[in-house]
Amino acid sequence: MNLALALLFAGAFLLRLVGLHQSLWLDEATTARAIRQFGYAGLVSRFSPFDFHPPLYYWLIKGWSSVFGLSEAALRLPSVIAALLAGYGVYLIGKAVKNQAVGFWATVFFLVNPLIVYYSQEARMYMLVTLFLVWLTYAVVRLESQPQRWSRWHLVAGLTACLSLLTFYGAGFYLASLFVLLILKKRYRTAALIASATLITGMALFPLLRLQLANARATVPLVKNWSAVLGKATLKNLVLIPIKFSSGRISFSPKPVYYLLAGIWLLIVGAGVANGVRRHRFFAGLLFAPIIFGWCASFITPLLQYFRFLYLLPVTSVLLAIGAGTLPRFFRRIPSSAIRLLIGLGLGLWSLAYLVLPQFHRDDWKNLAAQLPRQAKIYMIVPSADALLYYRPDIRLADVQSLNRLTKTDRRLTVIPYTTEIYGVDYRTPLRAQGYRIVHVTNARGLSIEYWEKI
Repeated sequence: MNLALALLFAGAFLLRLVGLHQSLWLDEATTARAIRQFGYAGLVSRFSPFDFHPPLYYWLIKGWSSVFGLSEAALRLPSVIAALLAGYGVYLIGKAVKNQAVGFWATVFFLVNPLIVYYSQEARMYMLVTLFLVWLTYAVVRLESQPQRWSRWHLVAGLTACLSLLTFYGAGFYLASLFVLLILKKRYRTAALIASATLITGMALFPLLRLQLANARATVPLVKNWSAVLGKATLKNLVLIPIKFSSGRISFSPKPVYYLLAGIWLLIVGAGVANGVRRHRFFAGLLFAPIIFGWCASFITPLLQYFRFLYLLPVTSVLLAIGAGTLPRFFRRIPSSAIRLLIGLGLGLWSLAYLVLPQFHRDDWKNLAAQLPRQAKIYMIVPSADALLYYRPDIRLADVQSLNRLTKTDRRLTVIPYTTEIYGVDYRTPLRAQGYRIVHVTNARGLSIEYWEKI
C-alpha cells in the first residue's frame, strides 16, 4: 500500500504539470497584479477593501513569488502543493474512520477529481482553504478517540480553523457545520475550541469585512448582472454543485449529449456517495450542512457557486470510498475494488479531457494579447483588464463606456467586449449610430477582439 500511495502522489503531481503554463484568466491575473503592486500592509489597507477575500492567501503567494517569480507555473505551484498535501490528509481521514483501503481510495477519488485537478492549477485561494479544512477535519477525527484530555490535535484544530477563515470567508459555513455536529455528538470541548477560533478570527477580520461589504454594495448597482455571476439562491446553482463535483468544469455542445453523460455519471457517483452517507452520519452532516448554510446566506448576498464549496470534495471522496465498497443489489456481485477502480477511472477521464483538450482550458489572454500591435489603444471594461495587462503592460486602455459619448471621432477603434454583458454596457448601438461598423473580428479561446471603422 505504501508503494501504491507513493505512485499515486507521484502520478498526481505529474498530472498537474500538464498545461500548467496555460494562460492566466482574469482572477489569477488580479492575484498577480495585487502581489506585484502592493506590499504586505498595502494588500490589507489598499487592495483587500475592494476585493472580497481575506488577506492570508495574498500574503503567502507574495512571499512565494518573491522567490519563484510571477510566471504562470510559479503562481500556480502553491495550489498544486496544497492539493497534494490535502490529498495526504484525505488518506489519513479515510484510514482513521474506516481502514487503509478506504483511505487509499478516498485519496484516489480526491486527487483525480476533475474539479480538484482544475483548481489545483489555479492561482487562487480555493485549494489552500481546502488544505486547511482537511487537516482540521483530521484533527477532529483524531480527537474523537481522546475526548477527555488535551493534545496536540487541539492545537492543530484551532490553528487550521483560524487559517481557513483567514483564507476564505466561505470556510465559515464549514466551521459552523462542524460546531453544530460536535455539539450534537456532545463533544463540547472540541466544539468550544472551534467556536473560539472562529470567533477570534472573525472579530479580527470584521473591520475589513465590513469595509468590503460596503464597497460591494456600492459596486453592485454599477454592474448590472453581477449578482447572477456571484450565484443567486436558485435551483440551477444548487444542482450544479453535484454535477460539477462529479464531472468538473467541462461543458460542451450539443448540450443534450453533455447533460446525458454528466447526468449518468452523476447517478453512478451519487449512488456511491449516498451509500456512504447512510454509513457515516457525521460526514454526511459535514457534506450537506455547509451547502444549506450557503443556500440560506445567498438570499442575503449571492454566493451559491459550486467552486466556493470546493472544500467539501475531501468529505465527498471519503464518503464515496466508503459507499462504493458496499453498493447493494445490482453491484453486489462486483468486487468492491473493481467498483472503486471504475469510479476512479471515470473521474480520471473527465480530468484528462480538461487537461489534454485546449477548448476546456481558461480564457486565452496570452494568445489574444499577442494579436495586438505594440502600444495599441484598447477599449474595454477597465476593471476586467488585469489579464490583458499581465501579458501586455504596454497596452493603452480606454473605458469602453466612453464609446457612448465620443467627442472626437477616431476612424478606427479596437474593442475587447469581455464582461460588457455582465456590466450591462451596450457600446455597439451608439457606435453604429455614429457611423461605425465592425470590419473584422479575431478570436482566442473564450475571448474576441472587434475592429471597428467609421464608414
